[in-house]
Amino acid sequence: MALRQFDDRRPEIGLPRGEACGRSRRNHRNAEKRQDDRGFITLDKPRFTDGEKVRVIDGVFSDSFGIYEGMTDRERVEILLDLLGRKVRVQIDIDSVAAA
Repeated sequence: MALRQFDDRRPEIGLPRGEACGRSRRNHRNAEKRQDDRGFITLDKPRFTDGEKVRVIDGVFSDSFGIYEGMTDRERVEILLDLLGRKVRVQIDIDSVAAA
């Protein structure tokens, strides 16, 4: 993805040549929706703070409790789960985690 600006107009987001996959186009549309009036992309505030207790609500680890470690790329969270007496770091989709 490239940011282009012409004169004093608002910058526009453009896709590099040859990039035609659906994910890129979807990311491009999402980025355009999040632009403010000056052309800057606003970022969402984190839902959780480091060390906060969270509960997995969907997937293989549903109904498990863990400790929030942080965000990774691609809308995933990293949490520590207590599995079989050991702390295990897992990455889960952000929509699969809720505050405990």
